[in-house]
Amino acid sequence: MSRVLGVRESRSSLENPNTNLVQWLNSGNSNKSGASVTSDSTDSISAAWRATSLISGTVASLPIGVYRHLDSGRSFVKDDPITFLLNNPSPLYSKFVFWERLLLNLCKQGNGIAFIKRDEMSNPVGLELPTTPVKPIIFQNTLMYKVDGIELPLFADDVIHVVGFGDNPLWGKNVIQVHAENLGISLASNDFAATYFGNGGQISGVLQSDLKLNQEQKNAIATDWKRKYGGDNRNSTAVLDLGFKYVPIGSRPQESQLIEARKFQVEEVARIWGIPLHLLFSLDRATFNNIEVMNAVWVQHTLTLYLERIESELKRKLISKADSADKDIMFDLDGLKRGDMSARAAFYNQLFQISSISPNEIRKAEGLPTYEGGDVYYRPLNMEGIGENKNEKDE
Repeated sequence: MSRVLGVRESRSSLENPNTNLVQWLNSGNSNKSGASVTSDSTDSISAAWRATSLISGTVASLPIGVYRHLDSGRSFVKDDPITFLLNNPSPLYSKFVFWERLLLNLCKQGNGIAFIKRDEMSNPVGLELPTTPVKPIIFQNTLMYKVDGIELPLFADDVIHVVGFGDNPLWGKNVIQVHAENLGISLASNDFAATYFGNGGQISGVLQSDLKLNQEQKNAIATDWKRKYGGDNRNSTAVLDLGFKYVPIGSRPQESQLIEARKFQVEEVARIWGIPLHLLFSLDRATFNNIEVMNAVWVQHTLTLYLERIESELKRKLISKADSADKDIMFDLDGLKRGDMSARAAFYNQLFQISSISPNEIRKAEGLPTYEGGDVYYRPLNMEGIGENKNEKDE
């Protein structure tokens, strides 16, 4: 944040239309369900908590770094200063926390923002997450960012801004705001269920009497009944007098469609964030076959969309124009296979069978030491060496 533009925000010609976003998040959004839908209240929806934490945590766990394009293929540049920066963004938090928080803001608010700290030579040396509201402004066809607490706006070159889905190219749509009605139904269902089961799951019955009672007597009888037969005494035997009769009322949560409504809201959350149901631990219709397919869908059609947005923004802000032709910033999706040993073994075996990978390359990928002779490539026919190794054998 070393470079700022010497103009006041009041002179800007265009402001982001979502100027009241922060106020909306803090004050709550009114919707037809009657529930207050905010970033914090949405966290109380278990499916939403799982969806946003899954996306942000998965991306944060992936290896990231600079890759150089060579004639022989792509090579990871371990000693590149940008690789170090991406894995050590700030002394204030770890790499995992940094990327998790940035992705969480992207998932919920539609925008993931971080500030670039530069040295005297304008080289990026740090990344910091904002702690106050940020919004884009345009002055004389130049994009800048106004940060609460900082008098002058920042150049766009000093801001990592991952823009989420929406029709404004400078600002992504707030997911919680767009889906406030859907999420409000989930919150209302939670409140109803808590009240429903807090009152014993149902009104189990009523007391009837031919006596005419005033309000004070009704309150006294109700209090006495709750004391004697409520709470831990709920299933005890009641003794009635004064002509009272207990009339049971049959009602179950299924009849009020409470359970069905709550299950449907899990599907709604899955659609909003593009998460397969089994990853939200909704396994009613899960099978081994469709779980494998949905895992692939999760990576290709959800996770990849986030990674592409982030990688393209990082490249244009952190890699110089001179290096942009032969350098890229990429997340390594191979990290997703660490938890699935069968998929990992099958992947290596297929590459090995078509001579695309050597034993030592497999061992390096697994963090194992290499061995002499392990750089030979093989083919299935009698597992012969290929290329120069085969020619030597023929001689």
